This record gives sequence, structure tokens and C-alpha cells, in this order.
Amino acid sequence: MRESKVTRGFGLVIVTAWVATTVASEVAVDLNPAEMTVWGDALANTNHGWEFTVNSPIEVTHIGLLDIANPPNSMPDTTPDGFSLAYPVGLFNAGGTLLTSGTMSPGTGDMLVDNFRYVPVPTVTLSPGVHYVVAFHTATHNWPDVDYHIANIPQFQPNPAINYVIARWGVGSGLALPPNLVDPNGAAPYRFGPNFLFVPEPGNFTALALAGLALFRLRSWRVRNDRASSPRTGNDVSGGGMMLLRHSHA
Repeated sequence: MRESKVTRGFGLVIVTAWVATTVASEVAVDLNPAEMTVWGDALANTNHGWEFTVNSPIEVTHIGLLDIANPPNSMPDTTPDGFSLAYPVGLFNAGGTLLTSGTMSPGTGDMLVDNFRYVPVPTVTLSPGVHYVVAFHTATHNWPDVDYHIANIPQFQPNPAINYVIARWGVGSGLALPPNLVDPNGAAPYRFGPNFLFVPEPGNFTALALAGLALFRLRSWRVRNDRASSPRTGNDVSGGGMMLLRHSHA
């Protein structure tokens, strides 16, 4: 008895869909705004972000920006309250080439994950051995309705796939690679505002799907053998179900 190509293809579709729904997006950097030591807003016509490398190929799917409320009485209010302005956020290589980008919309419409709002972007694959920078640009210092989206949080947790390198900043009239490095020994060496979501690189996804297909076929084989070895009675209707697994015969 041979398993038909139709059955194998049907199994691959099911397993691939199952893997797609179980491989969730991961956050590049996880942090708790309540642990902020310094927070603030960006001055007009500036870019801020951070440099990093990756340990394995990943695919960036969303890009985002920190959202915390205007802190009253110099105390941090970690409640996300949306943005008063639109903010472009981009992902660059260290040479300054913009790889992908998106724009955060005013208000609270963009997807919220913890204290970051995200928008989908054209996907891009990042590779080990290359330095990247995620950064955002602000064109206006919108006082007094200020968006607080820069935080110094020493207790941040990068994803295991991400290696944090250093914070960066720069002056410019539009979204660009921030050229200046923040002093890592200064009072506020971190500038967490931009962030991104990613999934494993497509090749890793395919490997997961193939592994899932192997598991699917093994389970199918066991079901066939278990049913073949079980005695049937007059009321046994398991043979009808077998048609889903045994499409053709030798």
C-alpha cells in the first residue's frame, strides 16, 4: 500500500498551516517601563535608536515605538495613551541603507504589545555578521502634548536572537541612520524607543514544516496499523475514516 501524492500534499498543507499559526512573532527587546531611570521626548528634527546584530537569520515583520503617557510630577506613568503625532520608524544597515520602514499613526489605532505600538512593514531578512540600527524620527517637539518615547532602562532583556550593541542619535530633517553613538558610560546610555517584531527566517520555517509533516505521516502510519490489527465487529465503521488516510492502493 502506497501513500498517494494527493494525501502527502494534503498533509503538507495542513502541517504548514499548523506551523504558521504556532510560530508567533517575537519581540526584539523586552522591557518594563516602570524601571525607567530617565525618560523623555525627542527634540524636533532628530533621530534616535539602537544598534544590534542577530545570532541567526530572522525576518522582521513589524516595526514599532514606545508609548507611555506624559509623566505627571516627574514620575513615570507607564500607561500607553497613543501618539499625538505621526512618527516614521526604520530599520537600517550600518552603512545607512534603509531596509524597511513604517509610520506610527496619531492616536491609539496601531497594534499595542505591552508598551509598544507596531505597524506591519515589508518583511526583510536579517543575517548574522551584519550590524543593523532601528531608529525613529521626530519632526516637531509637540509641547505640551508631548509623546514620551525614549527611555533609559538598564534592565532591558534582548531576545536570545538579538545582540544589543549601543544606542545612537542624530540630527536630521527626515528619517535617517543616527550617526552619533551614545556614551555607554554616561548617565543615560540607553535610548529605547523603537522596537520590532520578527519570526524565524523562512528556511527555518520550512524545516519546521517538514519536521511536522514527518510527524503527521508517522501518526498516520500508526493509525493505519492500529486499525488493521484491531478486530472489527458488525457495527465497526472505522473503515470509512480510513479513506482520509489511505487514498490509493498498490
